[in-house]
Amino acid sequence: KRKSLKSIARLAVTLTASTALWLSSAAFEFGISAPPERNWPNLGRCMNIGGALEAPNEGDWGYVVRDDDLKLIAESGFSVIRLPVKWSAHADYRAPYKIEPAFLARVDHIIKKANEYGLTVVLDMHHYDELYANPAPHLDRFTNIWVQLARHYAHYPDDKLIFELINEPRDKFSGDIMSNAQNRVLSMVRQ
Repeated sequence: KRKSLKSIARLAVTLTASTALWLSSAAFEFGISAPPERNWPNLGRCMNIGGALEAPNEGDWGYVVRDDDLKLIAESGFSVIRLPVKWSAHADYRAPYKIEPAFLARVDHIIKKANEYGLTVVLDMHHYDELYANPAPHLDRFTNIWVQLARHYAHYPDDKLIFELINEPRDKFSGDIMSNAQNRVLSMVRQ
């Protein structure tokens, strides 16, 4: 078990380095300017907690996030976890697109435990396939899910919780459509 976690850790560090490079270049690519007064946290070593919450339901893909996993990650020298979440599977399809309270409570628990172990959490919107295939009917939902999350997590300091607005945008959610949507959501989240 320990050996497989080390292998996973090496892979996660490699993948996270790529993500960090993408994140650091995102402001340039999307024309987003960060407020200069912000003191952006140094992410450090990051473990991607994949295969749990970006599944349609936690455990569908064979993994459930355990508190002991978070503790082991922190004890292994990591300072950050990236938590991919398929929010689109847990929010209403009608305005105001309310996120399921029980699911949000589960994410809250993981963030709280990770923070207790000294880990910063990068909270990611993952696998919003409907948005990628047909953006127009999903732009309001995408926006409102993030507005809910921003309000819900407004009390968290930047060194405890970081938002990654969308994972690997593709297909029809690209170019100006993607840039405009991300800029709009980013502006609302910062408010």
